[in-house]
Amino acid sequence: MNLIELSKTYKWNIPTKCPICGSELNLSENHKKLSCTNDYCKSRYSGRITKWTSVLGIKEFGGATIDKFLEAGIIYTISSLYKIDYSKVSSMEGFGEKSAKNLKKEIDSHKEMTLAQFIGGYNIDSIGEKVVQKIINAKGFKNFWDFYKIKNHEDFICEGVGDSTALKLFNGMTALGQDMLETLKFINIIEEEKVEVLSNSLNGKSFCFTGAMKNKRKDLEAKVLDFGGVVHDGIKKNPLTDYLVIADPNSTSSKAVAARKLGVNLISEDDFLEMCK
Repeated sequence: MNLIELSKTYKWNIPTKCPICGSELNLSENHKKLSCTNDYCKSRYSGRITKWTSVLGIKEFGGATIDKFLEAGIIYTISSLYKIDYSKVSSMEGFGEKSAKNLKKEIDSHKEMTLAQFIGGYNIDSIGEKVVQKIINAKGFKNFWDFYKIKNHEDFICEGVGDSTALKLFNGMTALGQDMLETLKFINIIEEEKVEVLSNSLNGKSFCFTGAMKNKRKDLEAKVLDFGGVVHDGIKKNPLTDYLVIADPNSTSSKAVAARKLGVNLISEDDFLEMCK
């Protein structure tokens, strides 16, 4: 059911058309984010380029600067970031020659990234670094061409990446592939550092974390990987998530009740840490 149908069915008072280009809007699965379905809409490229500079850590290129450059026609795609005419930048109000040099220096000093960062940085709907890395690990992909040559979205499906996510990646790469190839002329793809598995105590076991934790969630998820386990972003039915790590394993929240009905084991953060020893 698309956004227009959802809006009519549930009588939601929300926009269904992009205010920039008029294309249909898409509502994320968690109903928290509206995005334009037109990959070439100016609003999408502002967000896409902002995501890209964020992934690379290019601090000089904030959202306001990116919007000004888009408006001035200085940039229009991610690859255009590497072809900026800095003489035009230096003549723009609020910049000048010194600002232009600083911007160029920032761009030139951030040209290394992993394959997962490269594809995830293109801000394709629902496709972040974690999703890309899952595909890399499951399919044994070594470089960008392993992704680019795929002719059927089903070839992306693997543990943690379902049909709808695989289709979004396939469609995104179809729409943005040429710009990705152009960007590759300026970017050096580096190998991700190999993570040494400390032990196999969690081997074959999957974990989902929910609610407040004493430790940072990213650290707990990293520990799962360190000990040979698998992280699920949410409760999965097939294959079924083994453990839901929750502050109170006796919780009667809707998520906890649903997990129990599926047969998922509910454990505390302390229980999880004990399993890692």
